[in-house]
Amino acid sequence: MTNEKMLELLRAEEYNKLHLALVENIRADIERSKNTKPSDLSIIKCIAEFEAKMNRNRWASFHPFTYDGIEYKGFLQGHYILASQNDFGYPIAESPMKLAEMFKIENTVDIDVDIADLKLWIKSSDKKNFKPYIMEYTTKSGELKKIGFNAKYLLDGLQFNETTIIKVSQPKTPAIIENKEKKTIGLILPVNIVQ
Repeated sequence: MTNEKMLELLRAEEYNKLHLALVENIRADIERSKNTKPSDLSIIKCIAEFEAKMNRNRWASFHPFTYDGIEYKGFLQGHYILASQNDFGYPIAESPMKLAEMFKIENTVDIDVDIADLKLWIKSSDKKNFKPYIMEYTTKSGELKKIGFNAKYLLDGLQFNETTIIKVSQPKTPAIIENKEKKTIGLILPVNIVQ
């Protein structure tokens, strides 16, 4: 939210909306930054507590894990996982999940996703009857398969990792999206489709 709109909320004495807007702006700034400054940690904890009160719990789903010998900071977002090697300083969830186990996917093949086609699919999709975005690929054993994803989740994962490549194995196993240069990784669950 812009500073002008926040001033309007202040003048109208809409303090809850102003608090929410400030929290959202600070949270977005921290997530955009490459690293979190030590001074941000108290702000992050304040935001986490505030979001818990608002029943949003966006940052309560943070889990550290190790993948391929490298430590990542994992963040659950709906039906997919985004993670980075950068120290964002998120508060750690009380019961960490075994995310590393979820990333142990064998015999993967790379699929280059057509971002323009994916965005067009999202734009032209029926909002009420949202259909999966389906791609064909050939497994390492030479079988032709199809895999489907929620197009918005797939686009989020690709944009977060700044890549167009996804690693897939079987139509019901998660896909991995990785950017070794940026030090980020994502895992997206596919949707059930008819083969």
